[in-house]
Amino acid sequence: MRIKLLFIALSLTLSACGQSTESKKQNSEKTLVLGTRIYIEQPENFKPSKDFIGFESGQSLIQFMDLFGGNYNSNAKNFTKENFEKKGIEVFEFQELKIDNYPAKLAFLQGNANQKSLQLVFGDNEFSVMAMAFVPDFEKDKIEKIKEALLTIKYDKKRAVDPFEIAFFELDDSKSSYKYSKTVSNMFLYTKNGVKKDNFMGESAYLVSQIPTDRPNMNPKLLFDNSLNSLKNNGLVVSERKVTDRKKLNGFECYEELIIGTLNNEKTQIKMTSIVNGTRAVLVNALVKDNFEKTLSEFDKLTNELKMK
Repeated sequence: MRIKLLFIALSLTLSACGQSTESKKQNSEKTLVLGTRIYIEQPENFKPSKDFIGFESGQSLIQFMDLFGGNYNSNAKNFTKENFEKKGIEVFEFQELKIDNYPAKLAFLQGNANQKSLQLVFGDNEFSVMAMAFVPDFEKDKIEKIKEALLTIKYDKKRAVDPFEIAFFELDDSKSSYKYSKTVSNMFLYTKNGVKKDNFMGESAYLVSQIPTDRPNMNPKLLFDNSLNSLKNNGLVVSERKVTDRKKLNGFECYEELIIGTLNNEKTQIKMTSIVNGTRAVLVNALVKDNFEKTLSEFDKLTNELKMK
């Protein structure tokens, strides 16, 4: 399985806490990347993706991550030629420049043996944007077009972004005490009474991650297993797993388990649910840190209302 998503922004410590279905134009004829404040001259033969925030053409793709409230200085600190090379990545070109008068860094890299990558980061002390383009070698003629397009980016700080314009799902939170809080890339965070803050370490939270795949009708159990392995690799110690009776969720195939263990040395329960609709999948991580029975009940109320688009 090849997961198309380039960013799955699930933060295990919750220290911070898609898709473009249409094009919208400014008077300057730049295309709005839905779910962001980014406008760009859309590269030739690329179209907005239905599965992630960005554009695709053939097997080439460009994905954007717009971190509202982010910080360019901290996010770009380790974005250096030296750090790429330390990881064994070949760097063909590395530039420090300006994007829409904001400080920026642009790298042209060897992504893997048969693929090139362009990576751009820019912003200021109020936001940070990252763009990542991946181009297979047999489509390398697109690299220059993508680079030219990235240099046309304009950023509108005043745009009010509706995070659900990029959502694969609908979720009525009126029946639960946990309400929508914020969105980071393809992850939607729900917190007690919808509280918004920078750090939720040690607190319960409900997270919905969108995971586009290139396999229609992906097996929900395989998706679940990949996610659980990722959590284990990032510090989750599992002591018990309980498969639930939920096999379908509002008409869509799903797989669900209650996972009991420790995370960051804290007793943790995770009600993890994977739901698939064609090439779109949603993964729920209902992360319970306290009042386990009552909190799980509140999270079940949310999951019961989740409907795929």
